[in-house]
Amino acid sequence: MRQTLRSALPIVAAALGRKLGVEVRVGGADGAKTDGGVIVLPDLPDGDPALRAVTWGYLAHEAAHVRHTDFIAYARGAEDGPLQAALQNVFEDVRIEQALAVPYPGTRTSIAAVLRHLLATGDLSAPAADSHPARVLTGYLLLSLRHRVLGQTVLAAEADKAAASLAQVFDAPFVQRLEMLLAEVPTLPDTASVVALARRVHALLTDTLRAPDAPPPPAAVTSGNTRNEPDATAATPSGGNAPKTDTPAPGDDNDTSPAEANRSNRATATDGDAAPKPAVQSEATDSTAASQGDHDAPEGAAKTAAICAVLSAGAGDCAVDPFRAAAALLERSATDHAVRLPSADDVGADPAQDRTLLARVRAESACLTARLLGLVQASRQDRPLPARRGRRLVSTRLHRVAVGDDRLFLRRQRRVAPDTAVHLLVDLSGSMARCVPVGTQRVSAARVALDAALALALALDAIPGVSVAVTAFPGVAGQDTVLARLVRHGQPPRTRAGAFAQIPRSGTPLAGALWYAAADLLAQETTRRLVLVLTDGRPDDRPGAQRILGLCQDAGIETIGVGIAIDVGALFPTAVTVNALGELRQALFTLAERLRLGVAA
Repeated sequence: MRQTLRSALPIVAAALGRKLGVEVRVGGADGAKTDGGVIVLPDLPDGDPALRAVTWGYLAHEAAHVRHTDFIAYARGAEDGPLQAALQNVFEDVRIEQALAVPYPGTRTSIAAVLRHLLATGDLSAPAADSHPARVLTGYLLLSLRHRVLGQTVLAAEADKAAASLAQVFDAPFVQRLEMLLAEVPTLPDTASVVALARRVHALLTDTLRAPDAPPPPAAVTSGNTRNEPDATAATPSGGNAPKTDTPAPGDDNDTSPAEANRSNRATATDGDAAPKPAVQSEATDSTAASQGDHDAPEGAAKTAAICAVLSAGAGDCAVDPFRAAAALLERSATDHAVRLPSADDVGADPAQDRTLLARVRAESACLTARLLGLVQASRQDRPLPARRGRRLVSTRLHRVAVGDDRLFLRRQRRVAPDTAVHLLVDLSGSMARCVPVGTQRVSAARVALDAALALALALDAIPGVSVAVTAFPGVAGQDTVLARLVRHGQPPRTRAGAFAQIPRSGTPLAGALWYAAADLLAQETTRRLVLVLTDGRPDDRPGAQRILGLCQDAGIETIGVGIAIDVGALFPTAVTVNALGELRQALFTLAERLRLGVAA
């Protein structure tokens, strides 16, 4: 099946990230992770639905971290040790996935698809009773809380097994006190409260070790939602690095909302064909109550030893975080470590440069504006056309009756107003530092490109119905993973003129810049989309650039190359050459006439 631009991984990932309010980068050597601001996905092969489902669920989980996790508070808590980090990771994942499901309920099925895949591959399972006690405890917390609080019924069987293992390793009084603390998980408001709850669980372990014979509480208590309902969302900081998320995938029809989950605290739980069960006990308290009479002194010593083992556990002794396992799966499946879709950082606009740059391009921008406006207005003129019906008879056409022409009326034809999104890409690679003659002076090709981009952005912004964005590549520090965003759609270019005070640097990641521009334009609700690249035509990855140019053409995105003192016609389907700012006017005017720039076709 031939890939289209709209179905390509970078485009879909960018669209999902935009919907969830996060920025996404695809490809590179960083693997799958988030730094708290940008979610990084590996560049994965096309055509694998299962891998795509894991990707979308991972993205959803990481988006929950970006939106809801306080990474500073989380990191400070994790400094307490491996056990604290593992406990707060479980609690935080449940909290953030529950929060994300409120505005985005579809993320429940996306995250459930990841869990289902991990269960199928054996990367997620209940700990056996002979596993390390820390794995038994954290595995129970992970499976049980996801099942009970988030309604992820795909984990029901494993949660029951984990509860049985917990009952064999720890005594009933400890489990009952633990459940009292777990009852607070569904209502945790923020990351700080998650860290605090994890510390209280750690304190419970310490206190149990100091007073092993303390009497148990009078009765078992409920811990959160025990309803067995369809898979719901879950998101939390996953391990030492920033949280990892899994993508939305088709599946689970009846998702349980967090509000419904909390209400079921005091209700009877049902799970499809399963018989109703009392909602007052967790899986663990059910198991411990059944076997409590069998635990005598020898086993008491063993369970004291289990508490000691948990308190001294290392990171490798705790349960594996499912989204860390998902990240590892995605990283193993990556086909290339090149950056396919970079992210973008806003460049600060230097106020001191605003006036200088505006003064330098204002005259040329005014001429461009006049020409482009004239072109647009001329193409929008309502031209009267002869018609057989109408309200006004045209006397000058009466003589046409003699030759059988009955079109004696005039009807005005309505033209479509401009409805175009334009993305300007400015090449600031090291090769753009070469000087080109401009009159009696010699200036860098990068300066010509930046001045031309600013003049054109100002001119296009003056045309009603035309939206313009400007991005430079590579990033300010010369990295190919990040672009320099000079103007966003909707921002007046005149207020961003100071951002155009840039210098050439590093390589020419044109392919990544084109992917970024294409994703940006597809997000705009317009009838026409246009990418205009000001470059010297020397991309780092020429085949990659040609591939995305072909995908853009197939998707109806027009691409134009403006060669700065060089012919780029061999790379772009439509191209012009500009040696100086003064030549931009005629070159683009000729080009605009050919493409009807700014007017819907």
